[in-house]
Amino acid sequence: NCGSNCLSPQVVVMPKQWKQKDLFREKLLEELKRQPTTPCYYPGSVDKNKSLVDGCKQFGSKCTTIVAPSVSEETAVGEGDHVVLVECGTPGEEGFNSQPLLVEAFGPTLSIVELDSEQDENEMYLANVVVPFLNN
Repeated sequence: NCGSNCLSPQVVVMPKQWKQKDLFREKLLEELKRQPTTPCYYPGSVDKNKSLVDGCKQFGSKCTTIVAPSVSEETAVGEGDHVVLVECGTPGEEGFNSQPLLVEAFGPTLSIVELDSEQDENEMYLANVVVPFLNN
């Protein structure tokens, strides 16, 4: 359910140069399609999710709506309840979409950010690149 509750991941951060990033994305999509979803329950979360998707169009970001099964037959899941995967791009590059990182959706949104660094194979990548980005 991505950002639908506080313990759910809202952002995936990965090295831009990571050789396995396409395979990771493929596996992530497969798993998100497999995981049951729930209706959005926070007031305004469907509208916030729609606003983030509309922002994707403005920035030219790729947005993928992932249609997943409901948690039960008794629980109806509407169009606005599906997980939206937002490709934010790389900070500092044209078209980078920071909006999903700055606005908490309180709904099923998962963003992917690629960080550009020559240190992606280095054990200091996390400390020198990822941590400063996340704390900024």
